[in-house]
Amino acid sequence: MFDSIFSEILQTALSLYFGQEGHYKSLREVPLDGKELSALTGQDPDWEEIIVLLLALMPHLNPQTLDLFFILNKNLDRPYTEF
Repeated sequence: MFDSIFSEILQTALSLYFGQEGHYKSLREVPLDGKELSALTGQDPDWEEIIVLLLALMPHLNPQTLDLFFILNKNLDRPYTEF
């Protein structure tokens, strides 16, 4: 569950960054369900906290989700510095 939510966020972020059409016009439009994270942490995380927790969990739950950060900048033939 966590990896599919994070994948959607990551795809949306990259689409917005590169100016491509996507399902959402803002990252805040991506539906997040923090209930499972609330159960894990005992807290009611806000939007930013959910994103940070998901990013922290990804290397352990589904590391291949982060492979999108290896995109090469074709103009410079190296990875994007921003990532």
